[in-house]
Amino acid sequence: MDKKIDIKRIENKPVNSNCFIVSAGKQTIVVDPGSSDAGEITALLQGKIVDYIILTHEHFDHIWSTDTIKKLSPATRVIATGICSRYIQNKRKNMSIYYDGKGFELQAADIPVEKEFSMNWCGMDIRFIPTPGHTQASMCFAIGNHLFTGDTIIKGEKTVTKLPGGNRTEWENSIKELKEKYGKKDPVLCCGHGENWKFSEAGINQ
Repeated sequence: MDKKIDIKRIENKPVNSNCFIVSAGKQTIVVDPGSSDAGEITALLQGKIVDYIILTHEHFDHIWSTDTIKKLSPATRVIATGICSRYIQNKRKNMSIYYDGKGFELQAADIPVEKEFSMNWCGMDIRFIPTPGHTQASMCFAIGNHLFTGDTIIKGEKTVTKLPGGNRTEWENSIKELKEKYGKKDPVLCCGHGENWKFSEAGINQ
């Protein structure tokens, strides 16, 4: 990795999922901004240039503040799998209707991910890997020695695959792929809920 990055983890509200703010100087990426009130997130973005919002999957507690941040920073581009891009536009698919009876819908992603690919950001490589299982739309991505997993891997919890679009066999295949690509590198796992931990600590035997 060519530059040092700073990663801040904050808990989304009212559901305690994780949002990550990844910065290389002023250049910034926001991962899974899922708070109903974006105030805490946007406060931490003051003076930053938000290049991308990356969504690991479509569930409302990981996406809620996306359009709010985009309105404040119109040049920001949203990255998500193609399936996720479709599902965030549907209040039933993103599960928000089942939370409060009202629900919400977002705009489509600017950059839909259909297969594994890499891109350069601030002199660093970001590798995106679709990882269906928790949902069809799930995706992990790596920056340096950090692997952002969304709800594909959560510290101390069994990955949920029983919600719409979930599939246990697909999850197992996704975990196998992650093991092959990152097991020996032992990256820090930045998960969709809870604290960070190391790949070697995860066990991945759920």
